[in-house]
Amino acid sequence: MSFSCEIDDAIAEEDIFAGSGYSQQLRDFDSETIEHNALALAAQVNDDTFSLAPLSQDSFNGPDSMLQLRSSQDPKGKYPLVEELSTNGVHFSVELPGTEGSGWVYSNIANKLFVKIDSFCSFAVNMSPKLIGQDWQVRAMLLSSVPDSYHEPIQRCPNHRAKDDEKYKDISMHVIRCTDKLSRYVGHDGGTLFEERCAVLVPLEKDNQHVMVTLQFVCQNTCFKQIRKTAIVFTLEDPIGCVWGRRVFAVKICTNFRRDMLNEEKVLRHANVSNTLTVQTAANRPRKRARGKHGGKSAESIVPKRERLQIQPCTVSLEMPSMRMAKRVHDYAIGMISAAVLRANSDEQKAQLMGYLERIRQDSRSHFIGNSQCSIESDIL
Repeated sequence: MSFSCEIDDAIAEEDIFAGSGYSQQLRDFDSETIEHNALALAAQVNDDTFSLAPLSQDSFNGPDSMLQLRSSQDPKGKYPLVEELSTNGVHFSVELPGTEGSGWVYSNIANKLFVKIDSFCSFAVNMSPKLIGQDWQVRAMLLSSVPDSYHEPIQRCPNHRAKDDEKYKDISMHVIRCTDKLSRYVGHDGGTLFEERCAVLVPLEKDNQHVMVTLQFVCQNTCFKQIRKTAIVFTLEDPIGCVWGRRVFAVKICTNFRRDMLNEEKVLRHANVSNTLTVQTAANRPRKRARGKHGGKSAESIVPKRERLQIQPCTVSLEMPSMRMAKRVHDYAIGMISAAVLRANSDEQKAQLMGYLERIRQDSRSHFIGNSQCSIESDIL
């Protein structure tokens, strides 16, 4: 049995879905619409079962890779993190051009950047060739590096804000400023969540893998109340704000950046020596306790003593060529005695050293107005 079906040409040209509404949907659901809405769809993905697949050379150019975003990569509505983040298939690095520059120095011992207030420091931002051709941006944000203070925003103190010109009025609360003309400042006073924190956004050029981001620091750590340990957090973000990479630099903004670096390195060296002696003593402990005549003390309670600090008072009278140099001598003396307090062998010796510190401070205040603090001393004592 056979039959034939003839279709009129006029009917064939008509929309077979006419009246059902499907025709308009099919016309609208083209490739351009998919590409346009892919990023918006990715932002709505909240399923934690999604996994981020490795990116191939060309996969990043399509919407499929964006749909693999997990909700954890969207920082909105959360506190900012101070942890390194690497995404599989995406290369993102931020490096200093060296270990020393005009107004800053980097310590390999402390793994920290020490920078003078109002100074500039440039960072080399490198991204993967796979990311070329996309609209990417780098966010620079100053955060507390102490977990107990992650929720506290860091903003400029009123004293430094008052020094700004009228043109900086809208960004007076920002500690970090950028020289890039295309950069823009985000966040507001008292903002605690990621999108509310004071930060600077620098757009990356589509056809350039290497970008220099120059930042200026216009407030110092001693102004941040109880938050003394800080870090610069750089995040690589796509057009919808998802984070694909995070790099962290511990930083200290101060007046005398070299002195502060040397003092912190001295403290770290001393701590490392003490830890080494403790480990060696524990390794050499006998398996059985050897009780002695006096109180039954065992051999495991014997720990090598560190070198005793000798205090031999003396008076020094110096005539300096300028008030500025005299001020530096006072600051240096405060820094040296502050470090000596850490090596004190007894409470009596520590109290004696604190007496020297107080007398030097009084002499400093009698000669100078607005004398700077020793920031290392503020951190330790």
